[in-house]
Amino acid sequence: LQRMGRSGRRGKPPYVACILKDACELLCMVAVIESASRKEVEPLHPHKKPYNVLVQQVLLEIVRKRRTSQSHIRRFVRGLFAFREIKPREIDALLGVLDDFGILVGDGDMLMPGPGAESSFGRSNWKDLFSVIKGGSEFRAVTPDGEMIGTLDARFVAGKNRKSFTLGGKSWTFVKSDDSHELVVVVPGEGEKNEIFWTGGRTGFSPVVCQAVGRILSTGGSMLPLPEPERALISGVIDALPELIPRGICILEKPGKRNYDVTILTFRGRMFNGILASLIRSESDRRLTVSYHDFSVTIKNAGKVGVSSTIYDLLMRLQERRTDSGAKGLRTPGTETWKFASALSPEILREMAFADYYRYPEFLQDFGTVEIFLTDPGGSVPAV
Repeated sequence: LQRMGRSGRRGKPPYVACILKDACELLCMVAVIESASRKEVEPLHPHKKPYNVLVQQVLLEIVRKRRTSQSHIRRFVRGLFAFREIKPREIDALLGVLDDFGILVGDGDMLMPGPGAESSFGRSNWKDLFSVIKGGSEFRAVTPDGEMIGTLDARFVAGKNRKSFTLGGKSWTFVKSDDSHELVVVVPGEGEKNEIFWTGGRTGFSPVVCQAVGRILSTGGSMLPLPEPERALISGVIDALPELIPRGICILEKPGKRNYDVTILTFRGRMFNGILASLIRSESDRRLTVSYHDFSVTIKNAGKVGVSSTIYDLLMRLQERRTDSGAKGLRTPGTETWKFASALSPEILREMAFADYYRYPEFLQDFGTVEIFLTDPGGSVPAV
């Protein structure tokens, strides 16, 4: 969808080329094109608890003033629109954590950069404070004679690739690297075929595309003028499913290897399904094997025939929840997920993750109003 948005600028029609291996990938690509034709875009959600950015702004202000009062920091933060959702007591709690970590030191009501701030962010005249974007460092690539060739991403260097790679239009091979000085020594390659060293993301399709897939399946086909072979492929996927309700959640069961498996079709994206899978595990009175991807949640070996009714009842109980009491199974992402997150306490980090990574309140609102329906047992579930 982003690719079509970039190619469709300046009056040019959007286009995209892709290689598809099966009917489900075709269905996803048709959903992308339909979304682009409706000018749908990924929603931008302002963060409600951007504590990592708050750390950066507090440090910038204190470094700029060299020392300042805690009351000034409160007024400064409250004057920034991005932090309008953060309460004064939460600002004080964060300042207390920074003091505990040695990032700030206090002298009465006055605050100053501490040794923790100097060691973590003070290198190169506080260069790390200039941005909240967490980017990988770069290694300088030089020849044994000291000639500078260019720079390489640190993640590529860490891969210890011994085959040739292209840099500056020429082929090169690694000799050795010096992590402490972010330096890598290279020599001209031997002409072997270069390896591709980039990969795509693993975050799955966006909710916009997932909902477009669900819309195609629930309405019985695509609005695009597809060739007959492609239309037949999509029809085959639609025919394998029960009748779906637009934006609803459908529960199906089918025979598994030992007992019956249950599939919950949501078409809401991997984040939504990951949260739902976690809630199912925590709410169930027995251990369940639950997996998820872009379009569905699957429970393997869920039980005997008719077990989908049990899962339906479980989801109905979850729908009645209006708090995060059932989300204890959600893992807090590591501090490497955000820049400056290492300066946050585990409690503050989890609060930020719930609000802005999982967007759990929005999940509860969406899930609490969605229609859930149960299909006849034994239905066929294609691998979408």
